[in-house]
Amino acid sequence: MKYQCWTPRVYREYKNLADLDVSALGHQDVMYLQFSEQEQREIVFKDITRARSRIPPFLTRPALPITGSVIGYFAQTIMKEMRLVSGYNVLYGKIKMFVQEQLFGSLVDLESPNTLRNLSELVATKTIIETFKKAINALTVKEKGDAQIRDMIKLRQTRPFVAKDQEYLVSRRVFSTGL
Repeated sequence: MKYQCWTPRVYREYKNLADLDVSALGHQDVMYLQFSEQEQREIVFKDITRARSRIPPFLTRPALPITGSVIGYFAQTIMKEMRLVSGYNVLYGKIKMFVQEQLFGSLVDLESPNTLRNLSELVATKTIIETFKKAINALTVKEKGDAQIRDMIKLRQTRPFVAKDQEYLVSRRVFSTGL
């Protein structure tokens, strides 16, 4: 018996995240809303992948969180979803620049509590995460063309391996054979 080894048609070529151009991400501008002082204290981030509310660790402290913590939260979320193992500092800087200059269509003050409240809105959160995921995929995912057969492997040429004794469950119901 022979098995064929295929080359991948689509692969990820990890480039430098510094190549991301935040001014050319092609996103829909989010409207910058004005919130009252009471509304600025009601900050809850919605987890868009699980459709539930999530309170990040920096919001459990009694003091009002700084915007840097929120941007760090976005960077960590994107890295987790994209399975990136490094580049946090570069991604953090890109997200910070994007939020300050591009997200709302104009320059905003990152230290304003109103900006922080705007970032907790579902539209802003979704725009940041989805825009960066799309841009990172466009930067790293490449297509080679058609898949090709690399080699044939004969089953008898494979090395033997020891199978571990695996646990099993004894059925409570005994089936009769009908004989």
